[in-house]
Amino acid sequence: MFIFMTRVLVTGGAGFIGSHIVDFLLNKDCSVTIIDDFSSGREANLVKARQLATQKSLEFKIIKSSIVDKSLWEQLEAHDYLFHIAAQTSVTVSVQQPQKDYSINIETIPMIMEWVIKNKVKGVFYTNTAGALYGNPSTFPTPENYFPEPQAPYGATKSFFETYFSAMTAARKSASLWSSDMKQDNGFTWCSMRLGNVYGPRQITKGEAGVIPIFIELFEQEKTPKIFGDGSKTRDYVYVLDVVSAFEKSFEKVHVQKMAIDQGYNVGIQQEIKDQEVYDGVYQSMSKLFPSKKLSEKPIYESIRPGEALRSCLLTDKLKKDLGWQAKMSFEEGVKQTVKAYF
Repeated sequence: MFIFMTRVLVTGGAGFIGSHIVDFLLNKDCSVTIIDDFSSGREANLVKARQLATQKSLEFKIIKSSIVDKSLWEQLEAHDYLFHIAAQTSVTVSVQQPQKDYSINIETIPMIMEWVIKNKVKGVFYTNTAGALYGNPSTFPTPENYFPEPQAPYGATKSFFETYFSAMTAARKSASLWSSDMKQDNGFTWCSMRLGNVYGPRQITKGEAGVIPIFIELFEQEKTPKIFGDGSKTRDYVYVLDVVSAFEKSFEKVHVQKMAIDQGYNVGIQQEIKDQEVYDGVYQSMSKLFPSKKLSEKPIYESIRPGEALRSCLLTDKLKKDLGWQAKMSFEEGVKQTVKAYF
């Protein structure tokens, strides 16, 4: 007997965040196609996904390609949903190589939109940035309706995808080309997660690099990590599985409850964590794991890099109210789990 399988496309599905999303989708009995150029994605991140797909007899396909390849989108088969995770994610690269940042984060948008329209995709789920989007806000915690003031091209290019899809959706729904009734053939919705500083297992120092794996790697080599600034810069750190939970709840609302979202949401723990606290947390966990190593209790302090925000703390009430989401992992415990998973 033929059983219809929900087909989901995940760009950047072999990466840090993307691979965890692939795991959740397979656990929900979806067939998954991954697009990844493996510039930062890794086969090691897909071990669990391959096991799940085999156990559940689900279609699991990997396309090794860059999302900037126009022929890829022209030839790509139809899927029910898109999780768009692939991106240029470095503030520094966006400043030093603006064409690369623009090409990946902006020039791909019309190709993706054309594919979405052509294949009647039901929903697009997107990973936006939050800290780089709001820049140096005057309101903390910062709500979603705060006017974006990105201080680097990265924040601007990432936020444009959400802005574009919002505008296109509104226009097509006004013209009755799309409907908010997800039970209809032309039902469509989008959801954007404005992520704080995501960390956790599978994050590495290449590509989607975060400060925590960088600190872990340097400590493991008995080198002294650097902090850019005096250690007082803050970020809202959110554990990767809490991010996945936010996507899972949005997917359930669309796919199971058949309700449109058309919203962007902050995803964080609504807490400011100083750079120095990050350093101290990793230092303490590494000291317990490797008591014989010579680890520096104090970092090297250097000048703040261009385009970096000084503070970030996200108001997450909207996500809690609309989707019932709540971050479960504390920063302290999350750092411990991340360090353990690294080795």
